[in-house]
Amino acid sequence: MIAAPSKFAFQPHIAPVSSISCSPHHRHFFLTSSGDGSARLYSLLHAEPLLTFEPSGESINCIDWSLTKSTVFFLGDSSGSIYFYDLNVS
Repeated sequence: MIAAPSKFAFQPHIAPVSSISCSPHHRHFFLTSSGDGSARLYSLLHAEPLLTFEPSGESINCIDWSLTKSTVFFLGDSSGSIYFYDLNVS
């Protein structure tokens, strides 16, 4: 007997997702960035985002986790700005 694949549905962004990054430190966490100007932190265990970040109102083109510090991630927007976040601080 073949098991049916699991389906996950997460609260969507308003605009298309431009980037997704799975945490190299925590297996349940991933980040998404979107043309709607927001970045979201999700857990595989919840459909709603845990946190939402809207740094500039510009489209967010890329997002990635720090490889050395588990609570730090970076994102870049369409104006060329780069933002750094540390979940332990903010």
